[in-house]
Amino acid sequence: MHFGEYSIRASIKTDASEILSLYKKVAQLTPGGLVRTPEEITQDYVNTFLSKTLDHGLGFVVTNTEHKIIAEIHTYSLGIKAFNHVWGDLTICVDPDYQNKKIGSTLFGYLLDQITQKYTHILKVCIVVRSTNQRARHVYEKLGFIQEGLFARQIRDQQTGQFIDDIPFAWFNPGYQKD
Repeated sequence: MHFGEYSIRASIKTDASEILSLYKKVAQLTPGGLVRTPEEITQDYVNTFLSKTLDHGLGFVVTNTEHKIIAEIHTYSLGIKAFNHVWGDLTICVDPDYQNKKIGSTLFGYLLDQITQKYTHILKVCIVVRSTNQRARHVYEKLGFIQEGLFARQIRDQQTGQFIDDIPFAWFNPGYQKD
């Protein structure tokens, strides 16, 4: 799918090294953008979530005119039969040089549209966001996510030592059809 000068395509295994670079850049330049520090973002971490995504979920990347990956989103099954209708570990990452250009919200909307149209067995998609990330919370609410609770003092800020609440959000698939 094309929008403006950008393209969205499905993630593939060979994207791993470029996704690793993207995540490291975001972790380094956007404090609070990702919960992991740059040191915690490893090739093994990326390979693991990419494998889970390709095997039991859905993931997309956004590329610019030079075909460089500038954003990534993924979600997948938790691997427990009782939760086969739920996808979790939803993560989105947008290069700081491309933020505030509606790339993230467009990518997010595309993911949810694909789930609605092609993954009608998925009832619920979950994401967790820091209470301090007002911008992300607003985007998620605009996309139809609802707050489901509060994980009090879930995160400890590595720079300040202060505790931050995490907020679980869920989106319910309007196209859901029971098996």
